[in-house]
Amino acid sequence: MRSRHIAALALAGLFQVMTPAPVAAQRVDWWGWLDHLSGPGPFKGTVLDFRLVCFGPESPAKRLAARLTEARQLTTAVVPGDDNGPFARAKAAWDELLAELARTAVTFPVLPLGDVADARGRLLALTKNDLLLFNARSGESASQARDASPNARVDDLGQTIRWVKRVAAANIAAGSTGVFWSACSNDKTRRSSLDLGVSFWETKDTDEQYANGQPIRLTTVMASYSWRLFDDPRYDFLDAGFGGGAYFFTSQGFDSFSGVVVQPFRLDLHAPSLWNSYSLGDGALRTAARVAALVTFRYGAVTFPSGFEADAFAAAGDKARRIHAELNRTWSVLFNLKPLLQHTKP
Repeated sequence: MRSRHIAALALAGLFQVMTPAPVAAQRVDWWGWLDHLSGPGPFKGTVLDFRLVCFGPESPAKRLAARLTEARQLTTAVVPGDDNGPFARAKAAWDELLAELARTAVTFPVLPLGDVADARGRLLALTKNDLLLFNARSGESASQARDASPNARVDDLGQTIRWVKRVAAANIAAGSTGVFWSACSNDKTRRSSLDLGVSFWETKDTDEQYANGQPIRLTTVMASYSWRLFDDPRYDFLDAGFGGGAYFFTSQGFDSFSGVVVQPFRLDLHAPSLWNSYSLGDGALRTAARVAALVTFRYGAVTFPSGFEADAFAAAGDKARRIHAELNRTWSVLFNLKPLLQHTKP
Protein backbone atom coordinates (compact mmCIF):
# COMPACT_ATOMS: atom_id res chain seq x y z
CA MET A 1 0.00 0.00 0.00
CA ARG A 2 2.86 2.36 0.83
CA SER A 3 4.45 1.95 -2.62
CA ARG A 4 1.07 2.63 -4.23
CA HIS A 5 0.73 5.92 -2.36
CA ILE A 6 4.29 6.94 -3.22
CA ALA A 7 3.65 6.25 -6.91
CA ALA A 8 0.42 8.21 -6.84
CA LEU A 9 2.04 11.20 -5.16
CA ALA A 10 5.00 11.15 -7.55
CA LEU A 11 2.65 11.21 -10.53
CA ALA A 12 0.68 14.02 -8.94
CA GLY A 13 3.86 16.06 -8.60
CA LEU A 14 4.28 15.96 -12.36
CA PHE A 15 0.79 17.13 -13.18
CA GLN A 16 -1.54 18.16 -10.32
CA VAL A 17 -2.17 16.77 -6.88
CA MET A 18 -5.31 16.19 -4.87
CA THR A 19 -4.64 15.57 -1.20
CA PRO A 20 -7.89 15.18 0.75
CA ALA A 21 -8.33 16.03 4.37
CA PRO A 22 -9.84 13.52 6.83
CA VAL A 23 -12.96 11.77 5.53
CA ALA A 24 -15.51 9.89 7.66
CA ALA A 25 -16.11 7.08 5.22
CA GLN A 26 -17.99 4.79 7.59
CA ARG A 27 -19.68 6.83 10.30
CA VAL A 28 -23.28 6.38 11.34
CA ASP A 29 -24.18 10.05 11.20
CA TRP A 30 -24.35 12.40 8.24
CA TRP A 31 -21.70 14.66 9.78
CA GLY A 32 -18.27 13.06 9.70
CA TRP A 33 -16.92 14.46 12.94
CA LEU A 34 -19.49 12.83 15.24
CA ASP A 35 -18.11 10.02 17.38
CA HIS A 36 -20.91 7.44 17.18
CA LEU A 37 -19.62 4.92 14.64
CA SER A 38 -21.39 2.25 12.62
CA GLY A 39 -18.21 0.98 11.00
CA PRO A 40 -14.44 1.49 10.80
CA GLY A 41 -13.03 4.91 10.04
CA PRO A 42 -12.33 7.68 9.49
CA PHE A 43 -10.30 7.17 6.32
CA LYS A 44 -7.60 9.41 4.86
CA GLY A 45 -5.83 9.15 1.53
CA THR A 46 -5.26 10.38 -1.98
CA VAL A 47 -7.88 11.32 -4.57
CA LEU A 48 -7.10 11.52 -8.30
CA ASP A 49 -9.70 12.78 -10.77
CA PHE A 50 -9.31 12.61 -14.56
CA ARG A 51 -11.46 14.62 -16.95
CA LEU A 52 -12.24 12.39 -19.93
CA VAL A 53 -14.41 14.51 -22.22
CA CYS A 54 -15.98 17.96 -22.10
CA PHE A 55 -19.26 19.22 -23.51
CA GLY A 56 -19.89 22.82 -24.46
CA PRO A 57 -19.70 25.42 -27.24
CA GLU A 58 -16.69 26.09 -29.41
CA SER A 59 -13.95 27.88 -27.53
CA PRO A 60 -13.38 31.54 -28.41
CA ALA A 61 -9.68 30.78 -27.98
CA LYS A 62 -9.83 28.46 -31.00
CA ARG A 63 -11.25 31.18 -33.25
CA LEU A 64 -8.84 33.79 -31.89
CA ALA A 65 -5.83 31.53 -32.39
CA ALA A 66 -6.79 30.94 -36.03
CA ARG A 67 -7.19 34.68 -36.69
CA LEU A 68 -3.93 35.48 -34.90
CA THR A 69 -2.04 32.91 -36.98
CA GLU A 70 -3.47 34.43 -40.16
CA ALA A 71 -2.58 37.98 -39.09
CA ARG A 72 0.99 37.00 -38.24
CA GLN A 73 1.46 35.13 -41.51
CA LEU A 74 0.16 38.07 -43.54
CA THR A 75 2.36 40.45 -41.59
CA THR A 76 5.48 38.53 -42.59
CA ALA A 77 4.53 39.14 -46.24
CA VAL A 78 4.82 42.93 -45.76
CA VAL A 79 8.27 44.03 -46.98
CA PRO A 80 9.83 47.43 -47.78
CA GLY A 81 9.36 48.68 -51.33
CA ASP A 82 6.52 46.27 -52.10
CA ASP A 83 3.08 47.44 -53.22
CA ASN A 84 0.33 48.00 -50.65
CA GLY A 85 -1.52 44.76 -51.35
CA PRO A 86 0.16 42.68 -48.60
CA PHE A 87 -0.14 45.60 -46.17
CA ALA A 88 -3.88 45.97 -46.81
CA ARG A 89 -4.48 42.26 -46.30
CA ALA A 90 -2.42 42.20 -43.09
CA LYS A 91 -4.17 45.27 -41.73
CA ALA A 92 -7.56 43.73 -42.49
CA ALA A 93 -6.52 40.54 -40.67
CA TRP A 94 -5.53 42.47 -37.53
CA ASP A 95 -8.80 44.38 -37.71
CA GLU A 96 -10.76 41.12 -37.92
CA LEU A 97 -8.80 39.75 -34.97
CA LEU A 98 -9.59 42.78 -32.83
CA ALA A 99 -13.23 42.59 -33.88
CA GLU A 100 -13.30 38.94 -32.76
CA LEU A 101 -11.67 39.98 -29.48
CA ALA A 102 -14.41 42.57 -28.98
CA ARG A 103 -17.10 39.91 -29.51
CA THR A 104 -15.26 37.55 -27.16
CA ALA A 105 -15.13 40.24 -24.47
CA VAL A 106 -18.94 40.11 -24.46
CA THR A 107 -19.58 36.36 -24.75
CA PHE A 108 -16.58 35.16 -22.69
CA PRO A 109 -15.84 38.14 -20.43
CA VAL A 110 -12.14 37.90 -19.70
CA LEU A 111 -10.87 40.98 -21.53
CA PRO A 112 -11.47 44.69 -20.81
CA LEU A 113 -14.04 45.51 -23.48
CA GLY A 114 -13.29 49.24 -23.47
CA ASP A 115 -9.56 48.68 -23.98
CA VAL A 116 -10.18 46.30 -26.87
CA ALA A 117 -12.46 48.86 -28.52
CA ASP A 118 -9.87 51.61 -28.07
CA ALA A 119 -7.13 49.45 -29.58
CA ARG A 120 -9.29 48.71 -32.60
CA GLY A 121 -9.91 52.42 -33.06
CA ARG A 122 -6.19 53.15 -33.06
CA LEU A 123 -5.63 50.35 -35.54
CA LEU A 124 -7.31 52.51 -38.17
CA ALA A 125 -4.14 54.61 -38.19
CA LEU A 126 -1.87 51.59 -38.68
CA THR A 127 0.80 52.23 -41.34
CA LYS A 128 3.05 50.04 -43.39
CA ASN A 129 6.04 51.17 -41.33
CA ASP A 130 4.22 50.07 -38.18
CA LEU A 131 3.82 46.56 -39.54
CA LEU A 132 7.43 46.48 -40.73
CA LEU A 133 8.57 47.40 -37.23
CA PHE A 134 6.33 44.78 -35.64
CA ASN A 135 7.39 42.19 -38.22
CA ALA A 136 11.07 42.91 -37.48
CA ARG A 137 10.51 42.16 -33.83
CA SER A 138 8.09 39.24 -34.25
CA GLY A 139 10.71 36.74 -33.12
CA GLU A 140 10.70 38.30 -29.65
CA SER A 141 7.99 38.05 -27.04
CA ALA A 142 5.10 40.48 -27.12
CA SER A 143 6.33 42.15 -23.93
CA GLN A 144 9.81 42.65 -25.41
CA ALA A 145 8.33 44.18 -28.55
CA ARG A 146 6.19 46.47 -26.46
CA ASP A 147 8.97 47.59 -24.15
CA ALA A 148 11.48 48.16 -26.95
CA SER A 149 9.19 50.19 -29.19
CA PRO A 150 7.69 53.61 -28.42
CA ASN A 151 5.20 53.12 -31.25
CA ALA A 152 1.70 52.99 -29.73
CA ARG A 153 0.21 51.09 -32.67
CA VAL A 154 2.91 48.41 -32.48
CA ASP A 155 2.22 48.29 -28.75
CA ASP A 156 -1.46 47.61 -29.56
CA LEU A 157 -0.49 44.62 -31.69
CA GLY A 158 1.62 43.20 -28.85
CA GLN A 159 -1.27 43.76 -26.44
CA THR A 160 -3.59 41.95 -28.84
CA ILE A 161 -1.38 38.85 -28.65
CA ARG A 162 -1.43 38.97 -24.86
CA TRP A 163 -5.23 39.25 -24.90
CA VAL A 164 -5.48 36.11 -27.04
CA LYS A 165 -3.30 34.28 -24.52
CA ARG A 166 -5.48 35.49 -21.64
CA VAL A 167 -8.58 34.04 -23.28
CA ALA A 168 -6.77 30.74 -23.90
CA ALA A 169 -5.55 30.56 -20.27
CA ALA A 170 -9.05 31.17 -18.88
CA ASN A 171 -10.51 28.52 -21.20
CA ILE A 172 -7.92 25.94 -20.07
CA ALA A 173 -8.83 26.67 -16.44
CA ALA A 174 -12.55 26.27 -17.18
CA GLY A 175 -11.86 22.80 -18.57
CA SER A 176 -9.48 21.54 -15.88
CA THR A 177 -10.78 22.89 -12.56
CA GLY A 178 -10.66 20.38 -9.74
CA VAL A 179 -9.16 17.42 -11.58
CA PHE A 180 -5.82 15.63 -11.56
CA TRP A 181 -5.56 15.91 -15.34
CA SER A 182 -7.87 16.91 -18.17
CA ALA A 183 -7.99 15.26 -21.58
CA CYS A 184 -10.51 17.81 -22.83
CA SER A 185 -9.76 19.63 -26.05
CA ASN A 186 -9.15 23.35 -25.71
CA ASP A 187 -11.37 23.74 -28.77
CA LYS A 188 -14.37 23.68 -26.42
CA THR A 189 -15.44 25.81 -23.50
CA ARG A 190 -16.53 23.35 -20.82
CA ARG A 191 -20.08 23.53 -19.48
CA SER A 192 -20.14 19.89 -18.38
CA SER A 193 -17.91 16.85 -18.51
CA LEU A 194 -17.47 13.15 -17.83
CA ASP A 195 -14.83 12.47 -15.17
CA LEU A 196 -13.13 9.40 -13.72
CA GLY A 197 -12.05 9.38 -10.09
CA VAL A 198 -9.71 6.96 -8.33
CA SER A 199 -9.34 7.20 -4.54
CA PHE A 200 -6.99 5.43 -2.16
CA TRP A 201 -8.13 5.54 1.47
CA GLU A 202 -6.74 3.98 4.65
CA THR A 203 -7.63 3.98 8.33
CA LYS A 204 -4.81 5.71 10.19
CA ASP A 205 -5.99 4.82 13.71
CA THR A 206 -6.66 1.10 14.02
CA ASP A 207 -9.61 -0.12 16.07
CA GLU A 208 -9.10 -3.48 17.81
CA GLN A 209 -12.79 -4.25 17.26
CA TYR A 210 -12.32 -4.26 13.46
CA ALA A 211 -9.99 -6.44 11.36
CA ASN A 212 -8.17 -7.63 14.49
CA GLY A 213 -6.64 -4.18 14.78
CA GLN A 214 -5.09 -4.29 11.29
CA PRO A 215 -5.23 -1.22 8.96
CA ILE A 216 -8.15 -1.21 6.55
CA ARG A 217 -7.72 0.07 3.01
CA LEU A 218 -10.49 1.31 0.74
CA THR A 219 -10.09 1.91 -3.00
CA THR A 220 -12.89 3.47 -5.06
CA VAL A 221 -13.19 3.88 -8.82
CA MET A 222 -16.05 6.15 -9.87
CA ALA A 223 -17.32 7.71 -13.07
CA SER A 224 -19.06 11.04 -12.61
CA TYR A 225 -20.82 13.80 -14.47
CA SER A 226 -20.01 17.39 -13.48
CA TRP A 227 -20.94 20.82 -14.73
CA ARG A 228 -20.13 24.51 -14.27
CA LEU A 229 -23.13 26.12 -12.61
CA PHE A 230 -22.18 29.54 -14.00
CA ASP A 231 -20.68 29.99 -17.48
CA ASP A 232 -19.30 33.52 -17.00
CA PRO A 233 -15.53 33.10 -16.28
CA ARG A 234 -15.68 36.06 -13.90
CA TYR A 235 -18.11 34.25 -11.60
CA ASP A 236 -17.81 30.50 -12.29
CA PHE A 237 -16.73 29.65 -8.75
CA LEU A 238 -18.91 26.56 -8.26
CA ASP A 239 -19.14 23.16 -9.97
CA ALA A 240 -21.53 20.34 -9.12
CA GLY A 241 -21.50 16.64 -9.91
CA PHE A 242 -22.65 13.12 -9.11
CA GLY A 243 -21.45 9.63 -9.95
CA GLY A 244 -20.93 6.04 -8.94
CA GLY A 245 -18.72 3.03 -9.37
CA ALA A 246 -17.02 0.26 -7.44
CA TYR A 247 -15.28 -0.01 -4.07
CA PHE A 248 -12.70 -2.51 -2.80
CA PHE A 249 -11.98 -3.15 0.90
CA THR A 250 -8.73 -4.96 1.76
CA SER A 251 -6.95 -5.76 5.01
CA GLN A 252 -4.78 -8.42 6.60
CA GLY A 253 -7.54 -8.83 9.16
CA PHE A 254 -10.34 -10.05 6.83
CA ASP A 255 -11.01 -11.38 3.34
CA SER A 256 -11.15 -8.68 0.66
CA PHE A 257 -14.56 -7.75 -0.71
CA SER A 258 -16.06 -5.25 -3.12
CA GLY A 259 -19.35 -3.70 -4.18
CA VAL A 260 -21.10 -0.60 -5.49
CA VAL A 261 -20.50 2.94 -4.21
CA VAL A 262 -22.60 5.97 -5.17
CA GLN A 263 -21.77 9.66 -4.89
CA PRO A 264 -25.19 11.40 -4.95
CA PHE A 265 -23.62 14.86 -5.04
CA ARG A 266 -20.41 16.83 -4.85
CA LEU A 267 -19.68 20.55 -4.90
CA ASP A 268 -16.38 22.13 -5.98
CA LEU A 269 -15.71 25.65 -4.69
CA HIS A 270 -12.87 27.46 -6.46
CA ALA A 271 -11.72 30.82 -7.77
CA PRO A 272 -13.21 32.10 -11.06
CA SER A 273 -11.49 30.99 -14.28
CA LEU A 274 -10.66 34.64 -14.95
CA TRP A 275 -8.09 34.57 -12.14
CA ASN A 276 -6.09 31.94 -14.04
CA SER A 277 -5.62 34.38 -16.91
CA TYR A 278 -3.61 36.79 -14.74
CA SER A 279 0.15 36.88 -14.99
CA LEU A 280 2.18 35.92 -11.91
CA GLY A 281 4.20 39.10 -12.42
CA ASP A 282 1.23 41.40 -12.97
CA GLY A 283 1.16 43.10 -9.57
CA ALA A 284 0.79 41.67 -6.07
CA LEU A 285 -3.02 41.48 -6.11
CA ARG A 286 -3.29 39.61 -9.40
CA THR A 287 -0.39 37.33 -8.48
CA ALA A 288 -2.20 36.41 -5.26
CA ALA A 289 -5.40 35.78 -7.22
CA ARG A 290 -3.55 33.52 -9.66
CA VAL A 291 -2.09 31.46 -6.79
CA ALA A 292 -5.49 31.25 -5.05
CA ALA A 293 -7.02 29.94 -8.28
CA LEU A 294 -4.92 26.78 -8.00
CA VAL A 295 -6.92 25.55 -5.00
CA THR A 296 -10.32 23.83 -5.05
CA PHE A 297 -12.33 22.82 -1.99
CA ARG A 298 -14.56 19.79 -2.61
CA TYR A 299 -17.47 18.75 -0.41
CA GLY A 300 -19.71 15.77 -1.08
CA ALA A 301 -21.20 12.53 0.15
CA VAL A 302 -20.89 8.85 -0.71
CA THR A 303 -23.03 5.87 0.14
CA PHE A 304 -22.68 2.10 -0.10
CA PRO A 305 -26.23 1.11 -1.15
CA SER A 306 -26.04 -2.56 -0.13
CA GLY A 307 -24.53 -1.85 3.28
CA PHE A 308 -22.20 -4.43 4.87
CA GLU A 309 -22.80 -7.81 6.48
CA ALA A 310 -22.04 -8.24 10.17
CA ASP A 311 -18.84 -10.17 9.48
CA ALA A 312 -17.59 -7.97 6.61
CA PHE A 313 -14.88 -6.23 8.67
CA ALA A 314 -14.24 -9.13 11.10
CA ALA A 315 -15.89 -7.03 13.77
CA ALA A 316 -15.84 -8.08 17.41
CA GLY A 317 -18.17 -7.49 20.35
CA ASP A 318 -21.04 -5.07 19.88
CA LYS A 319 -19.52 -3.96 16.52
CA ALA A 320 -20.44 -7.31 14.94
CA ARG A 321 -23.71 -6.17 13.41
CA ARG A 322 -24.99 -5.44 9.93
CA ILE A 323 -24.23 -1.93 8.68
CA HIS A 324 -27.05 -0.44 6.65
CA ALA A 325 -26.67 2.03 3.78
CA GLU A 326 -25.98 5.57 4.97
CA LEU A 327 -24.67 8.86 3.66
CA ASN A 328 -21.04 9.57 4.54
CA ARG A 329 -19.74 13.08 4.12
CA THR A 330 -16.37 13.71 2.48
CA TRP A 331 -14.26 16.76 1.87
CA SER A 332 -11.00 17.34 0.04
CA VAL A 333 -8.53 20.05 -0.87
CA LEU A 334 -7.40 19.81 -4.49
CA PHE A 335 -4.58 21.56 -6.32
CA ASN A 336 -5.17 22.33 -10.00
CA LEU A 337 -1.81 22.93 -11.67
CA LYS A 338 -2.73 22.42 -15.32
CA PRO A 339 -3.10 26.16 -16.09
CA LEU A 340 0.55 26.55 -15.03
CA LEU A 341 1.86 23.41 -16.72
CA GLN A 342 0.09 23.89 -20.04
CA HIS A 343 1.52 26.90 -21.84
CA THR A 344 -0.75 28.94 -24.06
CA LYS A 345 0.82 29.42 -27.48
CA PRO A 346 -1.85 30.91 -29.73
